Amino acid sequence: MTRVQPPQVEQILATGSWFSGLPREIACEVRNAGRLRALAAGASLFEQGGAPSGLHAMITGQLRIIAMTHDGDLQIAGIARPGDWVGFLACLDHGPHVYSGIAQQDMQVFSLSPTVVSAIFERDVATFRHLLAPELNLARKVYGYVIEDAGEPHRRIAARITGLGRWPYAYAGGPLAPLEELKQAELAASVKLSRQTVNATLRNFEARGLIELGYGRIRVLDPHALERIASYGRSQEVA
Repeated sequence: MTRVQPPQVEQILATGSWFSGLPREIACEVRNAGRLRALAAGASLFEQGGAPSGLHAMITGQLRIIAMTHDGDLQIAGIARPGDWVGFLACLDHGPHVYSGIAQQDMQVFSLSPTVVSAIFERDVATFRHLLAPELNLARKVYGYVIEDAGEPHRRIAARITGLGRWPYAYAGGPLAPLEELKQAELAASVKLSRQTVNATLRNFEARGLIELGYGRIRVLDPHALERIASYGRSQEVA
């Protein structure tokens, strides 16, 4: 792992939509209060059902956000990449984590403890809204997924690919990161479809020039077309 030195941390943090959107004085507090630490491949940053661990920004590497269902199945909920932050919900309600965060490879993380998060963001309503905003943005997307849960398989698969290729807390569209080491069985479980249906749909997307398939890899070639498929038939924002 190539280790990032402290002077480079702020440059990486600034690539994320949440940190870059904070007022300058709050951003400075966050930057000065956090600490840089290493996380080994396969290690947990936090665990489903575990106590709140604070806010965490990815500096290098990728963090898989996974959850175990009541049936004992593991489902992938998201992939956090450099500049992305995790931990908002547990910081907001001081409840247990609803997902686990597992390092996909050796990585570096920039972390704020729960106490520090409370001290910075709970002093007034206006400041608290900055902590709340990512969860509100995510809630709108979740409503869209719920509405379309019974939709056509190709739409659900397109939505899942775009959702995993871009951190769901992000506000604006941007490039979709390739999905590495993602098994089709994992993708199938996350959209509640058979592996055969997912495979046929992915092959169709590839034949249309929307994606490129490799061993354990999905690379999006035409994100705009794929997102049009994902959103076809519903408004882009749920009121």
